[in-house]
Amino acid sequence: MGSFIGHFLPGFTFTLVSLWWMLAISAQQAINPRAFRNRASHPWPGRRLSPETWLKIIISPIGIIGEAYTAFEDGRFSHLGNLQHMTMYTFFLISGIIDLWSARKSIGRRLPPGSDFAAIIVAAMVEWLLFRFHLHGRDPLDVLVHTLLGFTIVAIVLIVLAECVFRESVLLGYMRAIAVLTHGLWFISVGYILHNPWGPPPFDANDHGSHMVATCIFTWHVLVATLICGFIVVATHKKFGTGSIETEYTRCPEREEAALKGFENDDF
Repeated sequence: MGSFIGHFLPGFTFTLVSLWWMLAISAQQAINPRAFRNRASHPWPGRRLSPETWLKIIISPIGIIGEAYTAFEDGRFSHLGNLQHMTMYTFFLISGIIDLWSARKSIGRRLPPGSDFAAIIVAAMVEWLLFRFHLHGRDPLDVLVHTLLGFTIVAIVLIVLAECVFRESVLLGYMRAIAVLTHGLWFISVGYILHNPWGPPPFDANDHGSHMVATCIFTWHVLVATLICGFIVVATHKKFGTGSIETEYTRCPEREEAALKGFENDDF
């Protein structure tokens, strides 16, 4: 992960997952807000599996293989930081496998309720722990940008814990999506700040002014993630018609049932 592509791959994955969450949550809320329940993963309409399940199962092994390949130097496993990155990918792979098991009725019924939420929390906590002890001897800017990345992880864990208690809170669903989108976008930005592939680093690593600007840029990521979420919510509600749809479907239960197919499966 000590390269731009090493930061871009997980950042891009987190970004895709969060955008799907925003779309799925807003669609479910628009179609029938009274039936909304937070889920660890959101399936395709009419399907049992979710896009983020496949992303975790496919991308994580790619990350593990890539980190293992670049960890060797002169035939020796020299870059121990890569071992931490491989560990992070492994826990997200486990989260994807638990999502997959939860989607299968025969296996899902044997898992404790909320296992998929617990897997997300454990994967995020492991990521935070690895970052916490990943920065020894790094320059101040490197420490700062990874510390800010750690703040988003803490936010994700706290929000998911709250979702486990308040399953009907759509606000918490959006907050989780915004936090994960911020995490993904900032992951990509960290890759650019520390490993600019198009030229020299854009910031002086030891200049306090650079640290102040980097912190401001992080808050702008939070703002951008919030605006993107707002745009998706407005566009989705305009597409499905929030208030009018509920009235129309109340008059026609058959249409409501058809519209909700794929969004109200309590097995997830």
